[in-house]
Amino acid sequence: PDDAWQASLIVHASRAVDPAATCLQSSSAIRGRFAGAIEALLDPVDDAERAADAPRSAYIRFWGAQALISLLGAPPDFLSASLPEEMLPPRAADRAARTLERAAAAAYDEVCRQLAFRYADDGNSHDTIVLAYSLMTYVLVSDALASAPQTAGRRERARDAAGPSSALPPRNPKLVRAALGAVFAGQRADGLWDQGQ
Repeated sequence: PDDAWQASLIVHASRAVDPAATCLQSSSAIRGRFAGAIEALLDPVDDAERAADAPRSAYIRFWGAQALISLLGAPPDFLSASLPEEMLPPRAADRAARTLERAAAAAYDEVCRQLAFRYADDGNSHDTIVLAYSLMTYVLVSDALASAPQTAGRRERARDAAGPSSALPPRNPKLVRAALGAVFAGQRADGLWDQGQ
């Protein structure tokens, strides 16, 4: 699939209903298509290609991160051992780690931006739904990568979302509390929120 949202749902659903990848391994055509779906989720190998990519919405970023998290394995394997090499695009482990780290950094930046808009009382720029999806991405990716083998050397006192060597620091509980407070402050009397992004 060439649509990141469709690829996210297909990869996530495939991993949820077939975590051992038994069905996926049954056919070389299916393995190739699954690898194509993963490819659609990963940042390009070439950073110049990545720069040309259109920015993803907070919603698409969340679902892409969810799908990539479903591919993670247990240490020492970054990706699940149930995924044979022919089901993965080139350099999948490195690219998945980089894509997840960039998703968390972008989500962190968006959480900070949305909190700034909210507390500046800028109703034209603040979007509670973008804040909620960005917060979910930041928390889920931070937690998923916290114990992953490639991020074991992260700095414990790092302040920003992407520390040295693109390793993520632990998530910031004060930021999470402030963002949750802002999300619920934006709730309407009927229990819902205004439509976002």
